[in-house]
Amino acid sequence: MAPLKFVDFSTVPPGENPTAYVPRESDGYVHPPNYKLEVVDVPITDLRSVDASKFTLDDNGFRVVLGPSALSGDDFFDEDKVANIYLPEVQGIVQKATEAVHTKVFDVIVRSERSINKPIDTVHGDYTIPSGPGRVRQHFSPEEADRLLQSRYAIVNLWRPIRTAYDIPLAVADASTSPRSEIVQQNLVYPNRVGVIAAFRHNPKTQFYYFSQQTPEEAFLFKTFEKADDKAGFVPHGAFTDPTAPPNAPKRESIEVRLLVFWGAEAGEASK
Repeated sequence: MAPLKFVDFSTVPPGENPTAYVPRESDGYVHPPNYKLEVVDVPITDLRSVDASKFTLDDNGFRVVLGPSALSGDDFFDEDKVANIYLPEVQGIVQKATEAVHTKVFDVIVRSERSINKPIDTVHGDYTIPSGPGRVRQHFSPEEADRLLQSRYAIVNLWRPIRTAYDIPLAVADASTSPRSEIVQQNLVYPNRVGVIAAFRHNPKTQFYYFSQQTPEEAFLFKTFEKADDKAGFVPHGAFTDPTAPPNAPKRESIEVRLLVFWGAEAGEASK
């Protein structure tokens, strides 16, 4: 058992979506969200105790990718090395794992105490059912987007610890135990725009997994959006405090790469 944080929907004002505010770094005042969090002790299965190879992207929404990267340690803080070495590597991994016709990297985030991006310790999803098409339109021309949106597509995240994660590991849910009907739109209000992510109520039927002392050679590949209704996607995930972590364990550092992946004849035409 370990504590996971969820949006407490009983505290959200009637008629509103849960809403959080993202300030500029220079802002001294942080506008509070319109909700409170509930902390629930949840069983989180250590993947070292089960056959991790049984989890698949289409059945469970996530899978484990084993193997070293060409980069290590502080290499992941070097933007040139990430762009020229790691991103092509990730595209190869995702292409092989998904057998997609077309892939596109659109976001890279390093989470560290040395970065403005810290681990997110609330269970969430990166997209809702309506927000996925907007991501396609953001990164392709109108003509390409119209064609690609006719195909099956998904958004995936390749998540890798930069060094062994002794504490604040990532928990990912088996999407087959988290129905799409449970997805609730959550607004993220930035100084210049409003973003949308997915919030989830605590559901005791949802099964969560993690790796104890996850190494850089043990990456998660999981789906945060999936167009096809008969395929798993929209994986709830979030960081948590591991009660079994050694005292004074170093803060977790990780890198995640987000990609659009497409299947079908329409995607093949767009990739030419």
